[in-house]
Amino acid sequence: MFEHILEGVHPEPLASYLKAVAVLRLVAEQVDPDASLAWHHDVARLRTTLDRDALLNFFVDEWSPTPLLAPWNGGAGFRAGESLSATAEILADTSSRFQPYRDAISAARQIVADVGDVDKATLLNTLRANMPDEALKWIDAAVVLGGDDPSFPPLVGTGGNDGRFEFSRNQMDRLVTLLLAPTYAVTSRSQLMAALFGGTTTLERNPIGQFAPSRAGGANTGFGFDADAMINPWDYVFALEGAVMFAASTSRALEATADVAFPFYVRSTAAGFGSASTVEKNRGELWMPLWERFVTAGELEALIGEGRAWLEKRPARTADEFSRAIRQLGVTRGIESFQRYVIAERNGLAYFATSAGRYRVASEPVIDPLTAIDPWLSQVRRAAESETAPARLRDAHRRLMKAVMRKTDSADDEEQLLFAVGALSAAVARSRKHSVLEFVGPMPRLSRGAWPALRKSGGAEWEIAFALAGAGLRNELQPVEIVPYPKWRELVRESDVSDSVPVFRRLAEVVARRIRSDNGVFARRGESTVEMHAVMELVTGNLDGVRLASALEGAMVSTATVHGRATDVRPSLPVALAFVALYGSRGKVNVDFRKSAGDEGEWPFPHTMIELLLRGRASKAIAEARSHLLSHGVNCEWPVPPLSDAVAQRLAIALMLPITNAALAAARSRVGVRRVDGSSEG
Repeated sequence: MFEHILEGVHPEPLASYLKAVAVLRLVAEQVDPDASLAWHHDVARLRTTLDRDALLNFFVDEWSPTPLLAPWNGGAGFRAGESLSATAEILADTSSRFQPYRDAISAARQIVADVGDVDKATLLNTLRANMPDEALKWIDAAVVLGGDDPSFPPLVGTGGNDGRFEFSRNQMDRLVTLLLAPTYAVTSRSQLMAALFGGTTTLERNPIGQFAPSRAGGANTGFGFDADAMINPWDYVFALEGAVMFAASTSRALEATADVAFPFYVRSTAAGFGSASTVEKNRGELWMPLWERFVTAGELEALIGEGRAWLEKRPARTADEFSRAIRQLGVTRGIESFQRYVIAERNGLAYFATSAGRYRVASEPVIDPLTAIDPWLSQVRRAAESETAPARLRDAHRRLMKAVMRKTDSADDEEQLLFAVGALSAAVARSRKHSVLEFVGPMPRLSRGAWPALRKSGGAEWEIAFALAGAGLRNELQPVEIVPYPKWRELVRESDVSDSVPVFRRLAEVVARRIRSDNGVFARRGESTVEMHAVMELVTGNLDGVRLASALEGAMVSTATVHGRATDVRPSLPVALAFVALYGSRGKVNVDFRKSAGDEGEWPFPHTMIELLLRGRASKAIAEARSHLLSHGVNCEWPVPPLSDAVAQRLAIALMLPITNAALAAARSRVGVRRVDGSSEG
């Protein structure tokens, strides 16, 4: 058994990837059934009983090409008046290697003559029923028969052609050059050596279509303003031979979406690569699997035959869903990564399979935070892709798709994803009256525990955002009622639909509304708690307001829980904040104070103090707090420096934060709290 390092075979471009598949398939089918192939460090490796010379001799002297014929296409040599020299040369050859081609050509000519002038669907069905078995491989790769009209898998264009470029006709031209021309023995072997093992060789001015964009010629592809397509003809031949292994089919699971059930094929997502654009025309995406364990042709055929990525219990239908599926191990085991290709329009009407990055399969399944909102996302996707969709909605949806495509386990990527989720939720809320969103409700809440890295090191903005969200802010910052499930609220305030109001002003408006409603929801309760160091960042103005606003939008639709980190903040705790924290809290610390006076009731809610803070009268508010603390048996004599209006407003906002008992104890110690009888509480 020999192991060949095929230095000329890489995962990119698509022609080179298909070349690896072709070499394995053809060697296994015609000479060594136990041949196997693997990818190592972006190079294909082939194990076979053939040594290097035998492998080269097989393709140059013995290999029998798969008959690739497309009688349904104009220019393929089967319509009246069409006569191809390559077809004539293949028919004139007497070697056994071209016998399958000769049989297929004769059968196709007879079928076309028998059916006469019929529509394409009728001709295709007749060909599928009567062509030799070897010729069916190309038909199945190029066309899906089912329903009234045939469908065309994207790997080989629109039925084996791309515009006026007919694949099967060019395949026969290349085969004649490589295997039947008088000088083929020397030139063909040299070109094959380069195609498989790397190195330089003679290139030819011939098109290669969508399979290798950098070699397709055109503007900016060579010296000067324009260039011809320059290819190794073996690369073109192998690309089509590899494509026949990717046979498409129809699938009931996808009938509702009218998608072709093609291996590892999904609708394109305009995200994840540099030239992504929402207005770019494309035929979808191919995600080609890469594996490091040696697999046989039979194993590879089975893998391709099962070529789906599953998201929960349904196939992934878009690129962003595919990227989520491979992180959940929703693909066949043994695949290490996928090479992504977007088949997009370039140079007018020509389509190229453009490489759009490499995506590794997770070694262990990771939590997918978007699973809980999949049905909602599908509704929003349809709305965002509508021609009349608001620009705000389109931009927010694309931002989320970009974040999904780059999602890893890092805190930065988790942050960008949750930013994008929150922005999309807000965009839907602010555009909900638009016709395309008529049947789209508010975003459901995301799964608990989906942001491990972010919860660990997200920073003070996220700690504050999760605490505020856990204290019930969503139904006050969006036109949403949360209980028993998120639904649109009829009454809409200006702050519900405007994103131009600074976040601190919007939060101050919430404080003011809560005072007026007298609902007492300033309580130190919620899903998340904060330590005083995070509250200090808020009050002193050290938080990034833009980041806090984005974090708050994301936190409001997430059930993630953040608990304050233990830290000693007493040396720098602002005195004013300590007073406010003590007076505004209703937790265990305050109950302990009251027990000392023999009264287990709660302190009265500090409406007056909060109103003073909102009006910027910080000193008066602190005096009010001190007076009331004293009246309830707590003596705080620490002097309070002058405070700005902005600080006063943020002090009021801080009252909505569920602060830990440890933080309140630190506040009590900071202001030198004593009972009226003189004993220390610090």
